Amino acid sequence: MKNLKKFVFHVNELSLISLIMVLSALIYTVYVMNSDTDISPQKSQAAGPVCYSAFTAVAAPSPTPPSCAAQPVDLMFVMDRSSSMNNKETVNGVTKTKLEWSKQAVKDLIDKIAQSPAAKNGKVRVGISSFGRSLTSNGSSVPSKLHIKLTNLSGGLSTVQSALTSVKYEGSGTCIVCGERIGTTQFKNNPGPSGVKNVVILTSDGRGNKIIDGIDVSRTVAKDAAIKEAQVFKSVPISATVFVAAYAGNSDSLCHRPTVLGIASSPGTCRVVPNAAGWDDVLNYFNQQICPGYLQLNSFGAAVQGQPCATSNLCTN
Repeated sequence: MKNLKKFVFHVNELSLISLIMVLSALIYTVYVMNSDTDISPQKSQAAGPVCYSAFTAVAAPSPTPPSCAAQPVDLMFVMDRSSSMNNKETVNGVTKTKLEWSKQAVKDLIDKIAQSPAAKNGKVRVGISSFGRSLTSNGSSVPSKLHIKLTNLSGGLSTVQSALTSVKYEGSGTCIVCGERIGTTQFKNNPGPSGVKNVVILTSDGRGNKIIDGIDVSRTVAKDAAIKEAQVFKSVPISATVFVAAYAGNSDSLCHRPTVLGIASSPGTCRVVPNAAGWDDVLNYFNQQICPGYLQLNSFGAAVQGQPCATSNLCTN
């Protein structure tokens, strides 16, 4: 009898343990099922991170705004309109002079920038100067000239567009330093607000043969003068980033590598335009460098980007 009671006691003890285990399993199952229901993305009403067991799904951080998003931009175009830019080229059945092709690309870029948040917020000014054979040292703007001073694109787009149409073939002779001088004078006499990002885009075939006052010089002297003037752009207080679109479409206008690289702020800001249709792509590439994500617009499409001046076989030595 004693052994029977002991056996029953053990049976009851095992049953109790089993019952506890079963209840524990049932409670755990209900908990898991309820937890699964609560964390379902379709059913959960809770805001904030969603927890999966020991792992937490954290929302991706907001992208950091571009560093120049709040920075005003002054953009000065310095455009070659000398005799070599008057030669015609045909692309996809359309014939224009090289100057007209470059003007179309500048117009496209200005129109796109005008649509950007920066321009709409009144933070972008654009100016246009050009160079041909001369610029008198007394400050006259003929025949190299200022077509429009730095003008705010917010409300001034049509004025800038009209000024661009006045950039026309000027005649024989190329005075790169003349166009640069007009641009540097603009930055000095018409400075932007504090913290402005100064930018220069120079379009040319890179072969100069004249300096201020229309003096005929060797290409070496013209090169040195253009590079020296570019240093004014790049130094304090102007501190402009200088981009060069160097045209090299055919043998009569191969860009001169030492000239264009000397003018540009760095090898990365100098690109060769391999043909008339490449102006748009190169200027878009520059735009991406000026203010990534702020001036750049998706409507540009993919950019061919041209070829680096430092390595292009289209430039002369």
